[in-house]
Amino acid sequence: LKERNDNPVTIIIRENKEEVKNKLRDFVEAYNNLIDSINNYASYDIESNTAGPLFGDSGINLLKESLFNLVSTSIDLPTSKFHILF
Repeated sequence: LKERNDNPVTIIIRENKEEVKNKLRDFVEAYNNLIDSINNYASYDIESNTAGPLFGDSGINLLKESLFNLVSTSIDLPTSKFHILF
């Protein structure tokens, strides 16, 4: 793969389901942490009358909506039983 060679080359591709599960778990954790942070910064506490620094910011609400749309959009993968990340 790094240089031209006239000798036959065999490439073996194997499934690594455990690695895929770990990557998906990492993604879900990162996504949830990001949403928690957004919610925290954009929150308003009625009891203490305290607003987060991004409370009422339309940009942060748009970001949150865009992130949700990314994980909830359906895609057509004919060879997969999964069609939505959400």
